[in-house]
Amino acid sequence: MAKKIRRRNSRGSGFLLLIIFLALAVAGGFFYASGKDTAKKNSDDAKQKVQSTDLDLRGRSKSAHEALDSIFASKTSWRVSDNDVKERKQERTDKKGNILWSERKLSVSVPAAEDLEAAATWITGKAKAENLFIISRKNTSFAGSKAIVLEVAIYGKAGTQEVTCITDTLTVYNATKEKKYSGNLAVIVDDCGYDLAPVQKLSGLPIKMSFAILPFKANSSAALGVIQGNGKEAMLHLPMEPLDASAASETKMVTVAMTKDEVQAYTKEAIDSLPGIAGVNNHQGSKATSNRTTMKAVLEVLKSEGLFFIDSNTYSKSIGDQAAEELGVPTARNQKFLDNSSDVDDIKKNIWAAAEMADKNGLAVVICHARPNTAKAWSEVYSSLKDSGIKFVNASSIVH
Repeated sequence: MAKKIRRRNSRGSGFLLLIIFLALAVAGGFFYASGKDTAKKNSDDAKQKVQSTDLDLRGRSKSAHEALDSIFASKTSWRVSDNDVKERKQERTDKKGNILWSERKLSVSVPAAEDLEAAATWITGKAKAENLFIISRKNTSFAGSKAIVLEVAIYGKAGTQEVTCITDTLTVYNATKEKKYSGNLAVIVDDCGYDLAPVQKLSGLPIKMSFAILPFKANSSAALGVIQGNGKEAMLHLPMEPLDASAASETKMVTVAMTKDEVQAYTKEAIDSLPGIAGVNNHQGSKATSNRTTMKAVLEVLKSEGLFFIDSNTYSKSIGDQAAEELGVPTARNQKFLDNSSDVDDIKKNIWAAAEMADKNGLAVVICHARPNTAKAWSEVYSSLKDSGIKFVNASSIVH
């Protein structure tokens, strides 16, 4: 009887071992299949990454820009100006990535006595020697003169796609005889106190400019130090309430709802925050500068401090300069904003328009802002303006 029991237990143990073996085999097969799927997925992902590839020509584009700059540097009688370099991106035709490069536009002023066709041919030869290619050449006009437009390109290959990327568009033209100007130009640079770099660049130019600083900003004191350190005239850019409350860029400003004491306390606090300023102009303020009671309260403080007032003319009905005259505060009124557009060429055109105003009327009072493109525009034209006969003056010298 005991032997029968042992045989039954032996058969039971064998059956259990068979079940365990089968379970392990199934589990192993599952993990093997799962591993193959994971490996396949990883392989597919890797292939996708390989297949999706950008053709990055930005380094070669930069080299092309630098090569052209070097070419033009040898022509000291030519004048070259450019806009900012723009990054370009275009999808590959096979949809497996993008083509990346940079592009800029240059205007090349050749002296009137030089042959324009010869100049274009010279540029073409020099570019070819630098492994650059002129892919198009067409006749046009620029600034009232005959001009030739050259497109400079580099080549590349993205898969089977042949790539041609224009890095520089050159407008080559004969300079006309430069007009001689006369008159005084008073330039006020607003919004100092934000970005210091444009303030440093503009105040470092060897011309007279006045710089209006917003109070109580992170860089207000630093901007004052830079301006005064460069020997330039500093002003307070006093925040004032605009007609459209939603357009107000400041939370603390002179408002028409303030009492006289409140207006004068804030104005005095703002003045005291910027020691050594010569005058004040309004930041925004269309509502405040058209309110006689508010303006009178502000101007009384300016008079007691011996400061002048420039009406920024943000609103045609502003009476800031009129009220200043009535109170005996030296004053003037802005005649033109130079940088409503951030495009460098547009700013330069407005600067020259200001020179025309100064030449015609004997004086022009204009406002621009402490912004990178404004600084770039001024750095490119100030020398020509000085050579033309325009005299740069401080705002303090033209108030009456």
